[in-house]
Amino acid sequence: MAFERFGEQVRSAEELATIIGTPSVVSLKKELTALDGHMRRFIAHSPFLVIGTHSADGRCDVSPRGDAAGFV
Repeated sequence: MAFERFGEQVRSAEELATIIGTPSVVSLKKELTALDGHMRRFIAHSPFLVIGTHSADGRCDVSPRGDAAGFV
């Protein structure tokens, strides 16, 4: 299957895997489901973050935000 980069919407994890391959075991071990104390302290001291959201129909948006440390 020829894939025109950014030409069509990817609709499943399986379709994405056929395009870019599967993540390595090392990458998968970095996936977390919650923030631990270290991460919370890091975020609390950060003057910058990026918020990513998506709508029910798959449209995505990523917005940078910044202010004095502790604004999050």
